[in-house]
Amino acid sequence: MGSLSSRVLRPPGRSRAQQEPGSGAGGSARRPETGGDAAGHGFCYCPGSRKRKRSSGALCYCHPESETDEDEEEGNEQQRLLNTPRRKKLKSTSKYIYQTLFLNGENSDIKICALGEEWSLHKIYLCQSGYFSSMFSGSWKESSMNIIELEIPDQNIDVEALQVAFGSLYRDDVLIKPSRVIAILAAACMLQLDGLIQQCGETMKETINVKTVCGYYTSAGTYGLDSVKKKCLEWLLNNLMTHQNVELFKELSINVMKLLIGSSNLFVMQVEMDVYTALKKVLTKYDMCRTSPQH
Repeated sequence: MGSLSSRVLRPPGRSRAQQEPGSGAGGSARRPETGGDAAGHGFCYCPGSRKRKRSSGALCYCHPESETDEDEEEGNEQQRLLNTPRRKKLKSTSKYIYQTLFLNGENSDIKICALGEEWSLHKIYLCQSGYFSSMFSGSWKESSMNIIELEIPDQNIDVEALQVAFGSLYRDDVLIKPSRVIAILAAACMLQLDGLIQQCGETMKETINVKTVCGYYTSAGTYGLDSVKKKCLEWLLNNLMTHQNVELFKELSINVMKLLIGSSNLFVMQVEMDVYTALKKVLTKYDMCRTSPQH
């Protein structure tokens, strides 16, 4: 009678127990199948073996806490990603409005004509200007007109300055070149654009130098920017004696020179003779202007 052999029948889904690492060829051991069979939990090759393989949701019998820690870390990472905002640069509303409504003139309901140019604008934006707000809300005939001719009495105002002034109604910020600031200030004052006037004033105070100080001082007096006028006067008191160039003295009026010479805050480099020399230059220039055939 031959030798008997037996085979253990396992229910579907049950697999053969994994051999313990390091066990000999003749011996084998089954892992505990607590909470389900080994197939349901996967297998773990712990340190000392060649590799480690673990199926999704598997438990490591040698380190049962490892799976829990990894799942927790993965959950935390997913939660962090869900709560981390992603930035994508979009075209700003201000740029869109400036390009579409101002530059392209889409859906314009009024035309402004001045200095031979024409702007297709919108009353709702023009009402930000005190000048146009009064025009449209009062009993002026222009309140019902679709085309308005502007008279420009100020010679400092040109087409470029009006372009900047009108454009400021359609955007959040305006870039002002120091070389253009007086013309833009003149346009802003005419149209009663307080924000643009303030920005012009700040630009002027930041760019006072030997070439701009006299023009800024005069313009600040003309358009009522007292803080700019004061800043220019302070600059002249501190730098007049160190910048004794002909061009600066040519631009200084007699009244301004009297104000500077008579101030106790005038900075003098060496001796009072410097003041006398500077004053003499101005008076000589003034006398030459009076005796010139043009005058």
